[in-house]
Amino acid sequence: MPAHLGNELTKTRHTEPNASTDPSKVTLPEGYTVIITGAGKGIGQYIARAYAQARASNVIITARTYSDLDQVKSDLEQIAQTNGTSITVRTFASDASKLETFQELRSIVEKEFSGRLDCLVNNAGSLGSNSGFNRLDQTDPLEHAQLFELNYLGPMYAMQQLIPVMTQPQSKGRLIINITSMAAHMTNRVPIAYATSKHALNRLTQHIGETYQQEGLNCIALHPGGVMSYSAQFVPDAMKASKCSFCQYPRREQSDIRHPVLKDDITLCGAVCVWFSKEHRPWASGRFINCKWDVDELEAQKDGITGEDKLKFRMVV
Repeated sequence: MPAHLGNELTKTRHTEPNASTDPSKVTLPEGYTVIITGAGKGIGQYIARAYAQARASNVIITARTYSDLDQVKSDLEQIAQTNGTSITVRTFASDASKLETFQELRSIVEKEFSGRLDCLVNNAGSLGSNSGFNRLDQTDPLEHAQLFELNYLGPMYAMQQLIPVMTQPQSKGRLIINITSMAAHMTNRVPIAYATSKHALNRLTQHIGETYQQEGLNCIALHPGGVMSYSAQFVPDAMKASKCSFCQYPRREQSDIRHPVLKDDITLCGAVCVWFSKEHRPWASGRFINCKWDVDELEAQKDGITGEDKLKFRMVV
């Protein structure tokens, strides 16, 4: 991979949780409350499971369908029972691209959880359809707009509505995790709307991290690794249909292209989310973090990261 992707920032890289990121070894503070959007399937589901393993008191999960949420709720309650702890799981079937969703979530937090919100994980997002891998004139402009609504405007609405709650005295964690993608670094081999919307989210993450520093609010953009998630399982078909240069590999089955990249365990992202939740780490705020990086090696570099203001997006001149 090109050096600017930062894949080799740490010598050790992981495809699954290790001893330092094992959420089952974590006990989050009593009353810890977290919202996870897009938690009905895939990565979001396993982020929610990681917080249950880490003994979060209150987990608020959103998705489009009640049936998915009911299953995840049952899973989280079973994890808590196995841990011998109690958990309150609040489900909210909603559209994560709409402002009113987060207005209602704010009301839920204020009325049902005494206004406490320690962590917000903006996970809901989509790669889009096969056409997104084509050149711009061969894409669907309406889908492009819809993906920006979900991948960028949704997290923006969430933060705009929930930051006032998260910066109140009762909210101790003060952590926002925006699930982004390595695709934000790329201009080919990736769906256009997905990559550009995630790039915009990274810049918004930097803005939040810098402008809410005095309130002690940390905001990071977290790449979940290369995961065969619910959305990513459709990538091979998209590559077959695409005319982009990434798909012009000779003498190979297009369906095999995904394997060198989408090989990370779906539990890795949630484990790293919990690692950032268990301790306040202001050195990471406003920055792009790859959950494949070894967290101990990463934290050992924190002085260099802050001193040189690394892991942010800039123009090279």
